[in-house]
Amino acid sequence: MVNIIAWNMGGLNNPNKQLDIKLFLSKHDVGLVGLMETKVKEENIDMVACNLFGGWEWHTNVEYNNKVRKWVAWKSKDYQVRILDSIEQLIHCRAQQIATQKVFYITFVYGMNSIALREPLWRRLRDIAYQMPLA
Repeated sequence: MVNIIAWNMGGLNNPNKQLDIKLFLSKHDVGLVGLMETKVKEENIDMVACNLFGGWEWHTNVEYNNKVRKWVAWKSKDYQVRILDSIEQLIHCRAQQIATQKVFYITFVYGMNSIALREPLWRRLRDIAYQMPLA
């Protein structure tokens, strides 16, 4: 099975860190990754994506912050991913593993530091839970 990871990391603007992550993804056969707190500036997104995710598909939530807080990337030969919801504190996806055809939902979350700023996150998570199909 191709692995899925979520990684809280900062400093993705650094080419050395990009190389480390690229090697890790390859070594551990990662096909779907959610990166949190990348702090990649909007103007650097394409360059970082080219260095890190050549041949992958990806989505960021840069429209909520000029420094990317969430970045989801996947190898299209391993996963089919549809972004269902994207806000500053989460990216919610429907994914299908190509080899097994299994469908699952995955939400990459990184909340804000204050309780008040997390309130929209909790509302959105409740909305997502209510919308999820029953097994």
